[in-house]
Amino acid sequence: MKKQLLSLIFAVGAMLWSTQGFSQCSVLTGPYTENFDSYSYGSSTNPLGGMPCWKYHESGVISSSNYPYGFLRSLSSYANSGSQFLYMFKSGSSSYTGDSAAFMSPKFDLSAGNYEVIFSARTLSTSSFYSNKVYVGVCDSAGSVGSITVVDTVNLTQITHNIYSVDLTSANGVGTGDSRVVFMMIGDGSSGYAYIDDVTIRVKNTCNDVTNLTAVTSSNGVSLSWDGATTHTSYTIEYDTAGFTPGNGTSVTITSDSTEITGLTPVTNYDFYVKGNCSATSSSYAVKVSAFSPCAAIA
Repeated sequence: MKKQLLSLIFAVGAMLWSTQGFSQCSVLTGPYTENFDSYSYGSSTNPLGGMPCWKYHESGVISSSNYPYGFLRSLSSYANSGSQFLYMFKSGSSSYTGDSAAFMSPKFDLSAGNYEVIFSARTLSTSSFYSNKVYVGVCDSAGSVGSITVVDTVNLTQITHNIYSVDLTSANGVGTGDSRVVFMMIGDGSSGYAYIDDVTIRVKNTCNDVTNLTAVTSSNGVSLSWDGATTHTSYTIEYDTAGFTPGNGTSVTITSDSTEITGLTPVTNYDFYVKGNCSATSSSYAVKVSAFSPCAAIA
């Protein structure tokens, strides 16, 4: 569904919006992944910190006394991975009803309507006192506030990270002129928190990813297991020492959803990428996990 929220977000035509953004990067094609840990963190007066390519908008003046507001925050207990994430908060005061704060991703060409965004998110409390609604949408390449279109709404009710997926497809109304993915909170007279991490933006694949991938160090190597899809006919595992570039590792294809990788260099950190194969010409995106190989056997 594609629904404009102009009547809610921009009810006052002359409303002041403040913007933060860096010199903008070129248009990306994806897959794009961001865990927000590679940059200096932000604050309520410097929302993006050292994060390039993104943009941020806030009703009024960017400040912790203005609501809703957000910033790139560093607090490992609230992150899904690493220590940094996108933090958003809205006040319960009716004075801020209709005001908004929005993070806008780097630029893509979403006009074909064939992308998806995957992210993890949680909130602060399960109390019904909070209304933790996050609007996920798109906007133009300039990050113009007036171009924001909401594609879906996510209600955060849990205090552990869940994975969410939103289709940015033509069926949901995404099309010509759409470029950035938007995460937004809108003041609605209730308090709320959102902690967003591990964002992936990519062309939607008809072959589903494997899920629940785990790697456990065994006495002989590393044991891998995962959940496949009913459409998977086989699985390809590629591995090498941590940090290797996919395409340059050792690959093996199997038909089961678990295996043990042996013959590894002792006490070495390895990356393992697993993808499901739906046919000879259709495979999922690769999912990554890491683990250390075991110690060498004592002679």
